[in-house]
Amino acid sequence: WFIDGPFTRLYRLATRYRYATLAVFVGAMLVMAAAVRAGFVPLVGFPKVESDTLRAQITLQTGTRFERTAEVARRISLAALELNEQWSDDDGQPLVRHVYSLLGQTSGREGDTGSHLCEVIVELTPAEQRAEKHTTDEIVAAWRQRVGPIPAAVTQEFGAFRGGPGGKALEIRLLGPDTDYLEPAAERLKAELAGFAGVSDISDDALPGKMEMRVRLREGAENLGIRLQTLAAQLRDAFYGNESVEIQRGREDVEVMVRYPPGERTSPADVESMRVRTPSGAEVPFLEVAEVEMKRGYTTLHRVGRSSVVTVSADVDEEVANAEKILGKLSAPGGLFEQFRARYPRMRLDLRGQRQQIFESLNALYVWFPMALLL
Repeated sequence: WFIDGPFTRLYRLATRYRYATLAVFVGAMLVMAAAVRAGFVPLVGFPKVESDTLRAQITLQTGTRFERTAEVARRISLAALELNEQWSDDDGQPLVRHVYSLLGQTSGREGDTGSHLCEVIVELTPAEQRAEKHTTDEIVAAWRQRVGPIPAAVTQEFGAFRGGPGGKALEIRLLGPDTDYLEPAAERLKAELAGFAGVSDISDDALPGKMEMRVRLREGAENLGIRLQTLAAQLRDAFYGNESVEIQRGREDVEVMVRYPPGERTSPADVESMRVRTPSGAEVPFLEVAEVEMKRGYTTLHRVGRSSVVTVSADVDEEVANAEKILGKLSAPGGLFEQFRARYPRMRLDLRGQRQQIFESLNALYVWFPMALLL
């Protein structure tokens, strides 16, 4: 009945007015494409799926003692257990089943270890067994709120273990001559992202390290034959030591190092009071040929293609905000990216993370999807 009746009549009508039929479908495709292009239909390449495992990754100041890191991990663990008081089951089934922590390292960061790192992992009751159907993002937000700001924390990230491609929703790489040149721009970008609703866990990978002495030559030092490489070598010999002779002791070789006595290599003042030897053999006071600046360094220096890189990343709540719309506002005329180009002419921007994977997938679809339709 359906084939001989409605379907046949519709088919005859479509073939009789075939150009109008094609125009209607082409017009519908253009309307859909325009809706996506204009932002009426937000683009989310990898939607967040529900997860039964949460984690919090905390990075404290470099050099923080294990005891202090353990206190922070315990505070986060107790906050996770307190979620059972907020969301409990009538049958006594807890929302949080297990909590455990890692001290001195975090998962997903190969080679990054130290007493300043910790991670807390929380296992939840499976979503289909929870009495109250709260989403993972709601539970993470409640956990983050209970923990609150952590003093001396360089970064604190709360999230869930989810399948699919890695990377955060927002990941912007700043490339330039050195990290010091990029760091002010990274701080400005983080402040701008913090102004968007639904954006959380904003951080960059230029993590501050220990205090270090940065030595520069004074004007006129090269006239005495002193170069920065020569000065660095003498500093190393004075405080680390220079191998003068190697002694055979049984089956072992013993290296004899010549350096300053322990009492003369324990403070920055010892560096400033040392004497530098010129190529002619004369000795001059250190501060006559060099100057020292005390400044906090970085735990890791990242480089790509001979350029220093600082990556700013953030997570986005898809119920509140959209990563593509945020990037569109930053890239708009008069936006932050345009201000960066004027203020930091030697800096380049590169959008990475999930956005890169989304467009790699779309580029493949541009080729294979029309072929699939044709076949």
